[in-house]
Formats: sequence, C-alpha cells, structure tokens
Amino acid sequence: MWLLAWYLGFVVAHDLIFVPLYTGIDRVMRRVLVPPATVPRTGVPLINHVRAPLLISGLLLIIYGPLILGLDGGEYLAWSGHHLEHYLSNWLLVTAGLFLGSSVIYVIRVARGHRSRRTGVAVATEARPRSTD
Repeated sequence: MWLLAWYLGFVVAHDLIFVPLYTGIDRVMRRVLVPPATVPRTGVPLINHVRAPLLISGLLLIIYGPLILGLDGGEYLAWSGHHLEHYLSNWLLVTAGLFLGSSVIYVIRVARGHRSRRTGVAVATEARPRSTD
C-alpha cells in the first residue's frame, strides 16, 4: 500500500510541479539561446548542447540530492562506510565535464559547418526522418 501511495505522490508531483518547472526553464533557455531570425545562424542549435548536460546533471542531483547536500542525518556513514565529503565536489566535477564535453562537440560541429560552407560540401547537422509517402 505504501508503494502505491509513493507512486501516486510522484505522479502528482511530476505533473503539477516538475512539468511546469522544466517547461518554464526550457522557454527561458529558448529566449536566451536561440537567436532571432535577423541574426545569422551557425546551423548548429546551441540549445541542444545546453539541454543535454543540464538534464543529466539535474537527474544526478535528483537521484543523489540528499548525499550531495549532506542531508543524511548521520546514518549514511554507519550504513555504507562512505563519507559524504566528496559527493558535492564530484557532482560539480561531473557537471563541469558534461558542459565541457558538450561545448567541445558544439565547437567541432560549428567548425565542420563553416568548413562545409567554404568547400560547398553539405554536412548533416541533424538526422531527419525520411518520408514514407
């Protein structure tokens, strides 16, 4: 019975709290990161290179949040034998690595796009589904 109550609580929390929260964050990011039509574009959307590391980092924070924030009540060390002192720094390092890796991939994709414009060779920047008509 408790499992069903927890499940229903998470469903309600997801629909009433998290969906409006991450939809609002995505709208703000679109306004900030997507250039207006008057600005020349690189052909590579920057927003996707921010979304991916942000999503992964956010999921890690949700899963390991109590450990990252040190909210263990003193029992974690007794149960696991591990200290909480490195969870925050490790999460920050993983987040920095995710953003660094995503930015390197973005720079490579933009450079490939500029090179293909100079040579006239088309480089696919994103996969498009084929029409079955």
